[in-house]
Amino acid sequence: MTWMSEFEKELSNPSTSLDAEELSEEIDVLESSSQKHTVDRKKKIKELAETLVAAMVMSGRVEKDSKAFFDKIDDITSKAKARQETLEQNVQLLQSLEKDMLSLQNWISATERSLNNRLSNRISAADLPDEYEHLKTDLASREVDFKNIKERANVLMGQTDSSATQRMHQQVQL
Repeated sequence: MTWMSEFEKELSNPSTSLDAEELSEEIDVLESSSQKHTVDRKKKIKELAETLVAAMVMSGRVEKDSKAFFDKIDDITSKAKARQETLEQNVQLLQSLEKDMLSLQNWISATERSLNNRLSNRISAADLPDEYEHLKTDLASREVDFKNIKERANVLMGQTDSSATQRMHQQVQL
């Protein structure tokens, strides 16, 4: 039962990464570890329990212990599947978040260049009122984008250990 206890403890720990590639690796490790231990052990224990029960060797105890083992394996397998689904959702969320953050950063850079160009050419908002109104509208739209990014980042940070959370927090703080 040592493997089951360790695996169950591992399942309850928060992820240590907010990187899509690292989360994908965590998913692979989770799948292989779960598959390796549960399928192989379940089959061997079932065969051994059936043999002992058929031979009438402590059959009551064997049936009770094997049932407890199978219940525990089923519980751990269920937790592993739930963890895997959460990690897969986080990978998708991270990829989307990274794409949106890059888009926002590109917009900020382009807007900064444009404003600096206007400043160096001494062009004011009064000189180009239509562009000024367009920039105000665009800025309001990007503010909504930023709030959305921040909300999604907060969801991810709530599911992750503190060092990864600190890195994500730094990225979100423009």
